[in-house]
Amino acid sequence: MITYEFGEHRERIWMAQNSKVMMQDTVGLWKARGDIPLTKQESQALAELRMARRSGRKWSIFSRQWQTQESKGARAARSFLGLDSTRPVVLLCTNVVGDSMSLGRQLFTDGMADWLERTVKYFADRPDAQLVVRVHPGEPQLGGFPSEEIVNAALPQMPDHVIVVPPEAKINTYDLVEVANIGLAYTTTVGLEMAMSGIPVVVAGLTHYRGKGFTYDPETYEEYIATIDSLISRGLDCGLSEEQVTLALRYAYRYFFEYALPFPWHLQHFWDDVSERPFDEQLTTRALERYQRTLDALMGKPISWETMEGEVDG
Repeated sequence: MITYEFGEHRERIWMAQNSKVMMQDTVGLWKARGDIPLTKQESQALAELRMARRSGRKWSIFSRQWQTQESKGARAARSFLGLDSTRPVVLLCTNVVGDSMSLGRQLFTDGMADWLERTVKYFADRPDAQLVVRVHPGEPQLGGFPSEEIVNAALPQMPDHVIVVPPEAKINTYDLVEVANIGLAYTTTVGLEMAMSGIPVVVAGLTHYRGKGFTYDPETYEEYIATIDSLISRGLDCGLSEEQVTLALRYAYRYFFEYALPFPWHLQHFWDDVSERPFDEQLTTRALERYQRTLDALMGKPISWETMEGEVDG
């Protein structure tokens, strides 16, 4: 339960752990549109978005920026971290501990922090692989218990083959993706992006892209470890199939461009949006038609994903 207080008024909002809104339930969207190949225009839009995310610049309606370091490529990343080219590189990308995108997503651990602790302990005894823990770059801004402290507490004597990349490190996350042979994710979007790059990703949390056909989705901790063991045993040649990469790209487009319904104002830059799209202009009958699907969704009405047009809206 979350309690909001406004002066003398108090409003309590109950949030179910399995809330479809908080869980980003894309099952209906994927069922309706997952079999539809991307058009050339859609593929181009997705490629431009991926480039923008890697370079840390804004693109269209996507204004969140986490990457602050210039991309220098895989070779530079490998040299920066001292990684060799003979053992598989396993890239674990964290969520921010306590962030809403990771709360209530546990499957076989007690949460993101517990997953991180248990995973690094497992890899301490696996010198045949190189584990890179990339702490979420937004952790200093969003708060929460520092992931680096979780790792240090779990492994007081850090083995050489376990490397922690702190949030402020001068390295681009997508350069690490280029180096990685295997990906580990809780719910982070980077897990989806690794699959888009052909990297097998083992998903440990209830994220929206789980079970869509391009990730490994263990149901128990034992299955999780067995999946990692199997991938490591394949050495450097354990990438996804072309069909799985196609599915990942198709899903990414549906998620980034169709799942997010249009709305005239954004919390992060609300007053700038109001200046650009004033209330009186957006509350006309004609203007509201543009946001009818969004308003219906906010009222709890079911969304008909079959009629999506795939437009990027501001």
